[in-house]
Amino acid sequence: MYEHILAPGSIGRMQLRNHVLMSPTETHFTSADGTLTWPEIDY
Repeated sequence: MYEHILAPGSIGRMQLRNHVLMSPTETHFTSADGTLTWPEIDY
């Protein structure tokens, strides 16, 4: 079922080795003025 999860891949012409990648996420941990908070740093 997951035989391709560690297989090499590509994004456009960039070749990627067999790494599991995490896409960007939004945590909503920053403060109202956009500065980092400790929960954001810990994440």
